[in-house]
Amino acid sequence: MISPRARRSVAAPVMAASLLVSLGTTSASAGATWSEPRTAAAPFSWTPGKALASSTGFVLSAWASDCPPPKGACATNHGPRMGVFVQRARSDTVGLPWSSPRRLSPGNVQAERATIAARGTRVLAGWVTQTKVTGYRPGARRVFWVRRSRDQGKHWGAPIRLSAAKGRVDYPRVALAGGRAFAVWTDAKSGNIRLAASTDGGAHWSTKTIGSTNAHAGRPREGRSGLPDLGASGQNLVSVFNLVSNTISGPFFFTDADLNSANVILTAPLSALGLTPDTQFDFAVLALDNYFTGELTDAMEGMTYTPSAPRFVGVGVPAAGVPADGSSLLSIGLFAPGLSASPSQSGLLLLYRDGKPGREADAIRVLH
Repeated sequence: MISPRARRSVAAPVMAASLLVSLGTTSASAGATWSEPRTAAAPFSWTPGKALASSTGFVLSAWASDCPPPKGACATNHGPRMGVFVQRARSDTVGLPWSSPRRLSPGNVQAERATIAARGTRVLAGWVTQTKVTGYRPGARRVFWVRRSRDQGKHWGAPIRLSAAKGRVDYPRVALAGGRAFAVWTDAKSGNIRLAASTDGGAHWSTKTIGSTNAHAGRPREGRSGLPDLGASGQNLVSVFNLVSNTISGPFFFTDADLNSANVILTAPLSALGLTPDTQFDFAVLALDNYFTGELTDAMEGMTYTPSAPRFVGVGVPAAGVPADGSSLLSIGLFAPGLSASPSQSGLLLLYRDGKPGREADAIRVLH
């Protein structure tokens, strides 16, 4: 006996061009040339899509099977059990050979609805457990779990439950960006779209409702099905948090940063701050380590500034910028109205987008 799922073999069209480019290698054909499809899973397996992920140096495939390897005996309610597996292959060998399948879901539960994401050396994979494989009950509990790897899928941490222990989950998705991890799914009972986020790579999670749906899956007894999806780019955004009203507006801008620079520019929208160019205001800049400790690491306080009346200005640099390998003379002038309008300004800060390490900025203090 097997589950009502159709047995499907997962084929990954490993290409000799675009996929390799996305993995960090080079290709002259830019997606024009593709290899023959190659199997990226065991027989009698399936995925709900988004089955492949690329980490540093490896391609990973996640899938479910009701005739699980290594023996391939069909799953029953008492064992062997339907499960979610992962395989990986070196990206510099065009997806071959694949490693032996590794079961991610515990061997004592029925699991399917695989999802996977990777970024750098980190991988996040998930699955949904169900109570039975034969005599499947669509109204029974279905629980969403994830596991994480820090070494391209070679070793995996313990399973982490993200949804309610007695809830019912539709198809989930996961994503990674920077040091953050994300997951989204539909609560099949209520129709609520749930988003889970982690700021420490998936060790700890917070969850909230971000929407709802009345749509149902193919069989009404399966419950509501929003089929949400998500992606994460790792880019920072600029929003405004009002300390008085405890509200957030925005986001307004992406942070401005070069990939090879430690400089980050946060463009502050005056209108969202309730300011105009002629408004004098006090401000502080605080920098916190939100990745490891959460502690305050740097601070500039007691600043007073008027955007239209700086104390010091730089002149002489071309509006289009200094050309590559070129030079320009920067003159610093004193702007008389700024003496009272921006009294805390003590000079100019020059930021270089692609400066050498240790020379990414110059703080020019003007003695006046």
